[in-house]
Amino acid sequence: KPFLDEFQSCYQDKYRWYAGVYVCSWMILLIAITLSDYILLLSILVIIATAQYLVQPYRTKWLNNVDTLLLTDLTFLTGLLLLQDKGYAINFLTEKTLLVYFLVMSLLC
Repeated sequence: KPFLDEFQSCYQDKYRWYAGVYVCSWMILLIAITLSDYILLLSILVIIATAQYLVQPYRTKWLNNVDTLLLTDLTFLTGLLLLQDKGYAINFLTEKTLLVYFLVMSLLC
């Protein structure tokens, strides 16, 4: 038990099970990536990011905020992959918007 307590000490006591949510979601995400089903992948990421935002499993607030921000970023990037897969062209304005987005994300993380 002390070995597991070290790895799950970042979680609140009532949310120690939340590490299992990540493991299960990784398996489902790998299946979605293997099938190249970006809509399923995007849906799962939105559900995970929403659950993370609502549950707030970590002891410290900044860990909850950073994890939610990273999951939201991953969801946004998956949405871009979905648009690219559907054949939508990225115009000049979108390229500038993405550049600003990536600069802001790099400063936040």
